[in-house]
Amino acid sequence: MIKYAVLIATLLGSVWANPSQAQERYTELEGPQASAKITGTEAVRWNNLFNRPDYVRFDAEHAVSASDALATISRLMQFRSTESLKATISEDDEIGYVHTRHQIMLGAVPIDGSVIISHIKSGKLVSFNGQFFAGIPEAQPVLSGDKARDLALKFIKAKSYKWQIPAEEARLKEIKEDQNASFYPKAELYYASKNADNKPGNFRLCYRFDIFAEVPLSHQYVFVDAENGSIIQRQEL
Repeated sequence: MIKYAVLIATLLGSVWANPSQAQERYTELEGPQASAKITGTEAVRWNNLFNRPDYVRFDAEHAVSASDALATISRLMQFRSTESLKATISEDDEIGYVHTRHQIMLGAVPIDGSVIISHIKSGKLVSFNGQFFAGIPEAQPVLSGDKARDLALKFIKAKSYKWQIPAEEARLKEIKEDQNASFYPKAELYYASKNADNKPGNFRLCYRFDIFAEVPLSHQYVFVDAENGSIIQRQEL
């Protein structure tokens, strides 16, 4: 559980550096207060900004069957019909828990940074935690992926890139055991917030590009607005 305790802290703890902000944005509930907020729980952390929980632990009597876990999480997180969970990574620990990381999707498009982790033991959903950025309007791309890629590379302004170096491309194919593998950045649709602030109303439909530059050396995600071509954010990797 240690590794997942760290992961929970990473997902939820960005506001701890500012206690006053944490008090405004989150409400911690335990025992009867938690159960009054969400029936059958013994601990709840409520996100006041999005008016939803980002941590729920059920009491022993009300632990949910693993087969009902996704439906329960979706209900408690107040998902719209177009929002869903997509399992990406599942891992067992030494004390019998199965921890599964779920990407939150809006339609067929992932929401950047919006992840729920379920914690199941002995066939029961014991708890879940994560971040759900609610109220994002659905959108359709206006720009093509190729045009957005050109804008992303213009933003990076590198002198050379990994995919332009035959030896790097060959090495990647060997490592992945895939002759189609390439560093060339694919256009992937994501919903992402302006400057990664994750505030309601700041999410845009974007193309995300995973860009490996050689000179100068860098690796980063670049998000390009799929409507107007502006750079929404970048993430150093």
